[in-house]
Amino acid sequence: MRKTLLFKVLSYEEYSKAVAELGKMGAQVEEIGFSLENRAIHCVKLGDGDIRILAICRLHGNEPATTNATLYFTYLYLDEGRIGGVPLKLALEKCTVAMIPAANPDGLAEYFKLYSKNPKPSWENPFTQARVNARGVDLNRDWLYLTQKETRCLHKFLNRFKPHIVLDMHEFYFKGGYPPQWPDSQDEFMISLTDTPYFMVSPTIKKLSLNLMQRVAEAFKEEGYSHWKTRLRWFVGEEKGADREVVIPAIFLGSHVPYEHSAKLLVETWGVGLGDYLLSDRVTIHALAIAHTALYAYEQSEAIKEAVSQSISEDLNHPSELFRVKGHPKAVADVRDLLELHDIKCSYLKDEVLVKLPQERSRMALILLDQNYELNRKLIEKRKFYTLNYVYNVHITKYS
Repeated sequence: MRKTLLFKVLSYEEYSKAVAELGKMGAQVEEIGFSLENRAIHCVKLGDGDIRILAICRLHGNEPATTNATLYFTYLYLDEGRIGGVPLKLALEKCTVAMIPAANPDGLAEYFKLYSKNPKPSWENPFTQARVNARGVDLNRDWLYLTQKETRCLHKFLNRFKPHIVLDMHEFYFKGGYPPQWPDSQDEFMISLTDTPYFMVSPTIKKLSLNLMQRVAEAFKEEGYSHWKTRLRWFVGEEKGADREVVIPAIFLGSHVPYEHSAKLLVETWGVGLGDYLLSDRVTIHALAIAHTALYAYEQSEAIKEAVSQSISEDLNHPSELFRVKGHPKAVADVRDLLELHDIKCSYLKDEVLVKLPQERSRMALILLDQNYELNRKLIEKRKFYTLNYVYNVHITKYS
């Protein structure tokens, strides 16, 4: 299995078989839902400590290394007990690591079909049809409105698992003659790490995410991957390498979960269009990111708990407000369902929904309901409108 996970792009059948084998070896495996084409979405879980780490992989089906990485990490934990310089049994003493190896299993299957017909690694083979789900929707743009079966399933799991840290695992694409040309300019052959420099996120979540990003970046050097340039915040909103607070909508996984009290680290390697080229490096880098996050959690468990607790406390101390959503009964019912998917408490009558603040998800409620919330005002200045009255045929009234 070790060699397969390091060097082979997996079909959905091979992936499912690997998950089943890891379950027999001792991993906790759960089907948390199904895709549009009825493929299982698995969660693979290790450890039972208080700090909860969630790695979500393969939201984009044409990014194969992330799937292999979670399975490889699991295999090493169960069989060898170590990856690089990290003793995995020790690292997981204080944490539970939950991994979604294939959040877009239909995209995975589509990618393997296209890759099998044309396995040549090339920037001309990004197989963008496989990036999206079976309905053609980019699942990493659907975290605010949760319109797709897959994102609804994933968010329900988020609500249940309540991660302290979310690892958002991706691969990225660059145009050009790569390969066979070897990418050596500053923008291509690299690892990108992004924390949570987002406007209105709790300062404690920002600090925790920043510390984790710096720790993982240093770990890549220590583990011998300095030949992969590590760049910080290379994919953050509309700019690269931002060293300041950024205004960004909560539509992406990585820009969404910090408003729900999870620290987040986006981990990306160059990989779209590469097939199995450099796959062992790409897989190992992502597996090391999980391992060093677990080790950081072992060392900083109390600080992590305190950071998340402080973020929740800020929401619970929001001033008292009431939002009333009225409209067509079907639209109001849809709003209620969406609020409940975000774990926002509300009361429901036939033609209205009432949301009282404060509550544990005050920030997310404000993002969805209040045009005058500071984040929404800044987005509106950019002609970006995200409150639910722009999505559903409803009217929202705020009472302070």
